[in-house]
Amino acid sequence: MFRAEEDYIKLIYTLTIENSLELVKTTTLAKRLNHSNQTIIEMVKKLEQKGFVEYYPYKGVKLTEVGKREAIRMIRAHRVWEVFLTEKLGFDWNEVHQDAELLEHASSKKIIDALYRYLNEPMHCQHGNPIPTESGQLREFSSQTMIDEPKKGRFLIERFQDEKDVTSFLNKNNLSIGDVINIEHIDLENNILITDKNKMKITKKIATSIYGKWV
Repeated sequence: MFRAEEDYIKLIYTLTIENSLELVKTTTLAKRLNHSNQTIIEMVKKLEQKGFVEYYPYKGVKLTEVGKREAIRMIRAHRVWEVFLTEKLGFDWNEVHQDAELLEHASSKKIIDALYRYLNEPMHCQHGNPIPTESGQLREFSSQTMIDEPKKGRFLIERFQDEKDVTSFLNKNNLSIGDVINIEHIDLENNILITDKNKMKITKKIATSIYGKWV
């Protein structure tokens, strides 16, 4: 399998399984990958021919069981490497994604399983996202974002996508897993304005990448 194909499968997994969705639209994939919708559809059809996805024109795409197993294998490798890079080598969570991305493609299951045990079988990566067990089982995780049921109130951060703009936002505002964001004003057409020390603005992109619960 080519690396580009693996990246598609991982993203489809993240947007469906970890967000409790049946299908993900090709337009959503296009926005996340910064490709044209036609390019996305062409790749999705290739993945369908190989048995990794099921594609429903004008509705969306989802992984087959084979696709899920492949996605879990790569996501497990990626998140185990992230834990190692942050805990053992002292990297910041804002800078490990690209290196983990390279390492996941070059690591055998034997190496990842050994590294997983060496790290005392971590349940989550540094971004709060679940690490599948050696058998591929996923532990419970939050799939609710603050944009799913937007309202004023207190939102507890439990996990977030390991994307540069998200981690940079959290670092800039000194936020981490376990912190609470107090939302004061909602403007779905532009930004979500929250009360904190400096009245931060959270864009829709950031709001849809932070998961947790209202407390």
